[in-house]
Amino acid sequence: MFIDIQAFFETTPVSATFAVETIKIRPEQISTDSRAIPEGGLFIPLRGEFHDGHAYLLKSFELGAQAAFCEKQVYEANRNTYADLPLLLVENCLSAYQALARQWRRQLNIPVIGITGSSGKTSTKEILAAVLSPFLKVHKNKANFNNEIGVPKTLLEIPVDAQVAIIEMGMRGQGQITELAEIAEPNLGLITQIGTAHLSELGSQANIADAKWELAKFLEAHQGKLFAQAEDPLQRLAAQQTPQLAISWCGESEDSLVRLLSVTEYDTFQEIEYQVQAGKVHTLQLMMPGRHQVRNLLLCLGVLSALGYVLPEHTQIEPEQLFGRNQIIELPNSATLINDAYNANPESMRATLEVFGRRKAKRKIAVLGKMGELGPQSPQLHAELGKFCSQLELDYLIGLGDETQILIENAERGAFQRLWFQEHAECIQALTQLLAPGDLLLLKASRSAQLEKLIEGLTFVPESEGA
Repeated sequence: MFIDIQAFFETTPVSATFAVETIKIRPEQISTDSRAIPEGGLFIPLRGEFHDGHAYLLKSFELGAQAAFCEKQVYEANRNTYADLPLLLVENCLSAYQALARQWRRQLNIPVIGITGSSGKTSTKEILAAVLSPFLKVHKNKANFNNEIGVPKTLLEIPVDAQVAIIEMGMRGQGQITELAEIAEPNLGLITQIGTAHLSELGSQANIADAKWELAKFLEAHQGKLFAQAEDPLQRLAAQQTPQLAISWCGESEDSLVRLLSVTEYDTFQEIEYQVQAGKVHTLQLMMPGRHQVRNLLLCLGVLSALGYVLPEHTQIEPEQLFGRNQIIELPNSATLINDAYNANPESMRATLEVFGRRKAKRKIAVLGKMGELGPQSPQLHAELGKFCSQLELDYLIGLGDETQILIENAERGAFQRLWFQEHAECIQALTQLLAPGDLLLLKASRSAQLEKLIEGLTFVPESEGA
């Protein structure tokens, strides 16, 4: 199935150096990487912090491209070089890329579900995919392709037989969720939680709430529906901005579309009882720990109900396990590592540590790195997390990096040993000596803390001499 290029031209100002009637492009033939351009493909040169894709225009044609986008000012500056190339001239290649992705989304005309929130976006995406996949062919973002480049890439990767698309939407500032919503044009939306992530960019939780609620405003303007956390006061307050929006609250409150009745928590899964629209009591198992994940699940069950489906009783919901997100790794010395170090903020830290503190193990060792993007409030929030840790049932609490020193200092009332290291190498050395069979080790931090270096050190098995 080809992209309707004529429809794309109607929404995006384009001039061409060739007869555009000859161009036929399937979405899988579009690439922003000249090295991966397929035969007969369309190359879209994007500008990055360190590179400009226009530098690879000529190379893309050598590798088999049939056409390429080019920004008009670049073409004018290189007219002699580019004169004979089949180019689609646009003002901005990124904007054109986004418009092309939107055109493909419109052609497919399937439900698109947007997900945003301060934390839990990726987990919720995976839970929602697991909830919907028994009924529908699901397409979703790979990894964390959730920004102004990743979202159009995700849309262009939707296969023609997909029945629903799940689009995670990240943001770093005001207006970015609006931009992503205008690209993906979601029919339904989920907001997981409004917390303190991105304080450094937005300054306050109120500003964060406004930025996340941009998804709700888009849905209101396009007759969509939002699924929101019933117990999140910031979402309740933000709802006043969108009085015409259909909002389905999900949680424990009486006005919840999907209402939680009970949760029985185990180390690696949870048994849940819930109702939809105060109807029959349903039971299922969520094969991941944490009450916060139950709240995310309720949003997903709301979407399932809106699409007209009901899970069979005692269904096991087992989301795909992703690297750095509650990932279980068995270490060579028979200790178990939980890698949850892809991202962190005060809310996700507390939720993860609370679950970890209740786990059963010979010894429990938590290694925490910094929480990024907290701005001037970072020392205070790290200190508060340290005080929170004091009440946890741990054997060791270990901080890694400058930002965690104040965290460890403020955990002085905890009934566990406290250690702090500035460098990864010394932390690896200490853990290698400390860990024993039956121990449970948690790694939790923002991605910038690079705790994956600890995994590399702890899983390295030197080859025996002479091998």
